[in-house]
Amino acid sequence: MVGQNDGGTSSTPSPTDDNNTAFIVSGGELSAPFYNITFESNGSVVDFQNYPLTKGNSYVFKAGNISGSHPFNIGESHNISSQHASGGPLDQNSANNGQSITVTIPADFSGTLSYFCTIHSTMLVQFSFTEPVDTIVASTDTGTGDSNTFSLDTTSTGPGGDTGIGDSNSFTLDTTSSGPGGDTGIGDSNSFSLDTTSSGPGGDTGTGDSNAFALDTTSSGPGGDTGTGDSNSFALDTTSSGPG
Repeated sequence: MVGQNDGGTSSTPSPTDDNNTAFIVSGGELSAPFYNITFESNGSVVDFQNYPLTKGNSYVFKAGNISGSHPFNIGESHNISSQHASGGPLDQNSANNGQSITVTIPADFSGTLSYFCTIHSTMLVQFSFTEPVDTIVASTDTGTGDSNTFSLDTTSTGPGGDTGIGDSNSFTLDTTSSGPGGDTGIGDSNSFSLDTTSSGPGGDTGTGDSNAFALDTTSSGPGGDTGTGDSNSFALDTTSSGPG
């Protein structure tokens, strides 16, 4: 929509442009948009019925040639002040006095703000708001098309200490499991080898994942004694005489 007083050309520059946070207010009439408001930076007309203010920004409305019949002010609603707007109202003398209205919008603002004529309640326009623009696209996500949106990559940790970096991560709950031979493990998955019972060459037996045995040997003692096994020990034979 184009302002109706001076026949200016409408403009919709980026609301985050710092050069477009100062406006000149002039005129005053009973038909919408009620005042002629232009960007101070380039003189083009701005229609606040279609142009949002950005949360987190501060704006200055400076007095131009305002009609004495239509003092201009900004507040929550008609003649209701706002803690976020200071300096008004502006009238036919404000330009010579260098008077202006400063509007500071918190980043989490959720209320209402309007500009209005302090005399005529029907001369009111409520501002609309847009969220702050996130200028950082995190990670290496790419997109092809007219518009793309990305979520911020995050580092997350799973219940078993697993970590992942990305838009979203899912993890399997680590579990404690036992193998068939009594072996245990903690992790996303565990595998075990079946315990087996094995026999050594000398008849030795063992149960487990693996068993090793020494070869049984046959050995002779110094007195002619013999034995078969992993190791053998013998006592030395002796010859003894009785009293006869």
